[in-house]
Amino acid sequence: MISQVLNALVRAALLFVLLSLYCRKALKIVLSDCRVKKPASPRAWAVWIPVAVILPALVSLYFIFFADGVFANRHLDSATIEYIFACAIFSACLAAGFGEELLFRGFVMRILEVHFGKIAAVLVPSIIFVLMHLTNMQNPNLLDILLLFVAGTSVSITFSLICYQSGSIFPGAVVHGIWNLIIIGQILTIGVNPRNANIFTYTLQTKSVLLTGGAFGIEASFPEVIGYAAVIILALLLINGKYKIKGR
Repeated sequence: MISQVLNALVRAALLFVLLSLYCRKALKIVLSDCRVKKPASPRAWAVWIPVAVILPALVSLYFIFFADGVFANRHLDSATIEYIFACAIFSACLAAGFGEELLFRGFVMRILEVHFGKIAAVLVPSIIFVLMHLTNMQNPNLLDILLLFVAGTSVSITFSLICYQSGSIFPGAVVHGIWNLIIIGQILTIGVNPRNANIFTYTLQTKSVLLTGGAFGIEASFPEVIGYAAVIILALLLINGKYKIKGR
C-alpha cells in the first residue's frame, strides 16, 4: 500500500516539476500563466466543491435506484480494503485528477489558447482526451466509439469551462478527482462485468448501451453525459456577463 501511495505522489510531483521546467526554460512563462494558481475568487470553491460531490453521487444513485442490477458486497479482508482506498484516494483521485488537469487544462489549453483562441483551447484537448481513452476499450464497435466521443468531449469541455470560470485548474482538479474516487476508485463499481477487486459492486442487468456505456463502461453512458451537460450549463451561466468563451 505504501508503494502505491508513493508511486502516485511521485508521478504527480514529477509531472509538475517537468512542466514547470519546460514552461520556464522553453516557453519563458511560469505555471501561474497556465492557471496553476488559486482561483480568482474564493467563492469558486463554494460552487465547485459541492458540484464535485453531487455529480458522481447523483450518477451513482441513478444507476442503483433506476437501472436493473444486482448489488453485492465482496467481503474483502481489511488489508485489501485499505489497499483499494489508498489507490482510490492517492492514484485515481489525487494523481490522476491533478495530473490530467495540470497537463490538459493548464499546459495544453494555455498553448492552444495563445495560438488559436479559446474555442480551440476548449475543443482540441477534448479530442486528445477521447483518443487517449480509446486504448482502454477492447474490440470497440462504431457505437462504442461514438459514445466515448460524446462522453469524453462533454467531460473535457466541462473541466475547461470550470478552469475558465474560476481562473484556476484546481477547482476542475477537485471535480475530476472526486469523480474518479467515486466512479472508478473500485470502492463501488457499477457496470456489466465488475471486476473482483472492488469492495462493492452493482452489476447492471440491462442491455441498453445508453445505460451501460458500451465497451468503455458507465463513464460513456447517457446519465453521465446528462450530468456533465448540467455542469456545462452551470459553468456557462457563471461565465456569462463576466467574459464569453470565443475565438480570438
